[in-house]
Amino acid sequence: MTAYESTLNTWLAAAYDALCESTLPQIMQDETRLALDRVVAESLGIAPEITASIRRELSREPSITGKPYET
Repeated sequence: MTAYESTLNTWLAAAYDALCESTLPQIMQDETRLALDRVVAESLGIAPEITASIRRELSREPSITGKPYET
């Protein structure tokens, strides 16, 4: 494991430890979900707009909403 990977693992573990007891009730409004998205996106070098787009799409997913797709 490289020094970078070790640092990244430590950083992600710390974020998990800080957030793991939080509930995740609303995908679009929940601050914990937003914090998790920021940590993961930053660690992977992904633009925040991409994770926001993914979150929007997931918020409409029937398996998450429990409702059928709206047409």
